[in-house]
Amino acid sequence: MRKKKLLLPMIFIFGASFIVACSDDEEQSAESNEIEGAEEADASNEAVEIEEVEEITREDESVEEDAEVDVSDNETEEKNTEIEDRDHVVGTADGDINELSSITTMSVRNDNTDSWKKVEHSNGVLMHEYLLSYADEYWEENDGVHWFIDFTNGTTTSANDLGIYYYVAVYEYVDGEQHDASDLGTGLILGEYHVYKDNGDIVDIEAVIAEEES
Repeated sequence: MRKKKLLLPMIFIFGASFIVACSDDEEQSAESNEIEGAEEADASNEAVEIEEVEEITREDESVEEDAEVDVSDNETEEKNTEIEDRDHVVGTADGDINELSSITTMSVRNDNTDSWKKVEHSNGVLMHEYLLSYADEYWEENDGVHWFIDFTNGTTTSANDLGIYYYVAVYEYVDGEQHDASDLGTGLILGEYHVYKDNGDIVDIEAVIAEEES
C-alpha cells in the first residue's frame, strides 16, 4: 500500500515534468517559427524592394532612351530644314503684292486647259520679286500658268508652279497678246528664273546652264 502511495507522487511529478518539457518545446518551436516567418518576411520585403528598384531603373533607362530619340529626331529635323546655299541667286521674292495696284486675276480667252490666269497692270516692277506674296493671295491648287502683263515696262511674265519652286519666264510684250492664249509669251525671252518657295531665292537659270556647259 505504501508503494502505491509513493508511486502516485512520482507519476505526478514525472507527468508535470513532461508537460513542462512539452510546453518548453512548443514555445521554442513557436519562437523558431516566428523567427523563420520574420526572416521569410524580410526576404520577401527585400525581394519586393529589389524589384521596385529594378523597375525604377528600367523606367529611368526608358526615359533616357526616349530623350536620346527625341534629341536625334530634333537633330534630323534641323538637318532636313536647313536651306542649302544656291548658286546664281540674283534676288529675293520678298515683295508684298498688296503694295501694288490693280492686281486682279482674269481668265484667258481660248485657254484649252481652263486653268490659266492673267493679270494686266502698270506697276513697272519685276513681277517675280512679288511672286510668293501673290501666290499666297491668288494662286489656287489646280491653277496652271499665271501671266502678268505690265504695260509700263513692256513685259509679259509667266509663272508655273513646279513644286519646290516656281518657273518664271520674262518676255518682251507683244501688242495685243493678252487677248488670246495662243499669243501669250510669243515675244523675245528676256530671262528665266526659279523662285524657291522655302526662302524666296531667285535663281538665274541661264547662268546655271552656262556654268554647267563651261
